[in-house]
Amino acid sequence: MRASSHSKVPTPSVCCDHQRRTCLLLAIDAKDATYISFAIEGFDVVRSDATDFTKRYHPLGDYPPERCAQLYASYSRDLGASEQAILELGKLTTISDQEKTMATKKRAANAASVPAEKPAAKKAAAKTAPAKKATVKKVAGDGATNRPSAAQLFQELIMEGKKTDDQIFAEVQKQFGLDEKKRGYVKWYRNYLEKQGKNPPAAK
Repeated sequence: MRASSHSKVPTPSVCCDHQRRTCLLLAIDAKDATYISFAIEGFDVVRSDATDFTKRYHPLGDYPPERCAQLYASYSRDLGASEQAILELGKLTTISDQEKTMATKKRAANAASVPAEKPAAKKAAAKTAPAKKATVKKVAGDGATNRPSAAQLFQELIMEGKKTDDQIFAEVQKQFGLDEKKRGYVKWYRNYLEKQGKNPPAAK
């Protein structure tokens, strides 16, 4: 995908970066790119500079956007999603009212669990940070040191490589009250980390 071919990029479409992290591109023009991606709080609609987007992502022509939307919607029940993300996903796949409620409630819980930045820190950051047109949300696992969510803890324990998958799940289950149906999340996050290029230790 090149910056000079914004108008030729089909939308919606599935794109990925060099670390195989996917996003669902909703719209793009010469100025902005709007897409759905995953962050600590869950799936959200993000807007960024179109040129920056095309430098980072390239389209996956053989990946139907409907299939991606269905997958994102499925994950969002447990990982969370904003109302706007659910609205956009609902244009490509069927999402029940119950699933929408589960996703948005989980998103709200995730957002509430992220420690708020102190006002003094915000003021200092405002003085030193250059102005940005749009802020892209940080993807879960990109250097966060706290444990704001079950997703973050899954990834930290996997990267430590000291526990078996069953022990990892037991630890997260203990802290966040997960049910047995979510046991497969350990494998999902291990694959997620591999796609990020983090090289997680092999499962014990």
